[in-house]
Amino acid sequence: GATLWLGGIPGHLANEKRVGEILHTCRPSTMPTPVVRKVVKRGYMQPSEDSLSPPSWHGYAFVTFRDRAEAEEGHRLLGGLAAPEGWTIRVEWADEKHQGRLNRGRKFGVRLAPGMDPPLGEQLFPSSLHGQTLALAIERHRAVAGLPLDPCHETWVSAEISKAHYRCYPRKENFVQGHTLPDSII
Repeated sequence: GATLWLGGIPGHLANEKRVGEILHTCRPSTMPTPVVRKVVKRGYMQPSEDSLSPPSWHGYAFVTFRDRAEAEEGHRLLGGLAAPEGWTIRVEWADEKHQGRLNRGRKFGVRLAPGMDPPLGEQLFPSSLHGQTLALAIERHRAVAGLPLDPCHETWVSAEISKAHYRCYPRKENFVQGHTLPDSII
């Protein structure tokens, strides 16, 4: 994912739900709604337009798009946009430390009961895998299953194809006693 910083959020709009709603209504229908990652209600003081009023607090948010191209489109379309309820959207690229973290820190549902298996996607590609490590895991599954994956596909597409393959052709456990394991397995 690619992340943008959105600023100038009036205090009464500075929460994840309202920011998400406004982005949903302001975006073109062809653009998926970005994920609102974090909203800071009292981010910075903004001087008033007239020198008579006191400065007011404005919030900011980090929103993540699926990829850089979508984020660039969001930057171009949302920057300076007069959104409902008095928010003129300020857009900047988020600092590097806020980039590409859409899948990290996923929250799972209730803890698995003893003897239960985690979801197939978590078995094949644990949430701890990222970047090159995840790409290598996908490549191992592609090689073992003989899947026709295009290297131009995004990582998530290749992972979904692998999961679909294993749903149609489940892996089988083989139990063998008295035989040594080949070095290639260990």
